[in-house]
Amino acid sequence: LGCSALRQIAREFGLAHSSVQRQSERLGRHCLLFLEEPRSPRVGSQRIPLPSYNRVPISKLLANPTDYHLREIRIAGTVRAVETHLMTRGCGKHHELTVISLEDESGAMDVFDQGACGRNTSPVRAPMLAPGDRVDLLVQVVGGMKTDEPGASPEVIVLWIDRAQE
Repeated sequence: LGCSALRQIAREFGLAHSSVQRQSERLGRHCLLFLEEPRSPRVGSQRIPLPSYNRVPISKLLANPTDYHLREIRIAGTVRAVETHLMTRGCGKHHELTVISLEDESGAMDVFDQGACGRNTSPVRAPMLAPGDRVDLLVQVVGGMKTDEPGASPEVIVLWIDRAQE
């Protein structure tokens, strides 16, 4: 605000113009701080912040994979291993396929980041992760017919990776 506007506001309320100026500057600083505050990006097909998705424990996903077929869900845990493979087939171009071994308090499973052919739109890429990192993931579950075969589990594709806040 210009000096004359501050004087008019001060006169209207019976204050010193310097008091109005100090409060105006304070309000400006708070606005700048508010703009700098990090926001949760809108993710997934619902375009809502990642923490808004219900977190599903890995054991529940593995016990009832058909309940989550073609659904977007949130899983979180600790990265145990990261393996990246160069793929020459699949989507018409060479790309990296990264297998993330993830573990939470209820179980462990592998999730897949399909690199340039996938739908992970987060700034964090799977090859950037290291064992021991805590992550929060938005994933899509594909397949997963419930069988008694060992190793028969759903394919879990990464849509968004976020490092967990401690």
